[in-house]
Amino acid sequence: MTAGPPVVLGPHANELFATVILARCTTETWRHLAPIAGPAPKDNAHPGRVHVVQHGTAHQMQVVPLTGAEAADWLTAAAAGGGSDPASDTPWAPGDQP
Repeated sequence: MTAGPPVVLGPHANELFATVILARCTTETWRHLAPIAGPAPKDNAHPGRVHVVQHGTAHQMQVVPLTGAEAADWLTAAAAGGGSDPASDTPWAPGDQP
């Protein structure tokens, strides 16, 4: 018998969150965190593609992929009043990604 992934949040983890954002997760993780939204969607390898589950419905969304350092720099600049749109620094135009 093989052991599955450790259950950190417990069997009712989905009840702890009003909104769940999942990106490239396993079917098992989806089943634990978003069971009301139905079966896990097909995996998508596009950078920044996530599924947002809210009120029992999953919606595919595009987010700006940032490293921790990039996010900290952007937040620091925004707090100082000089924030820019992080999407403007991406290597692809929004229309390039399906």
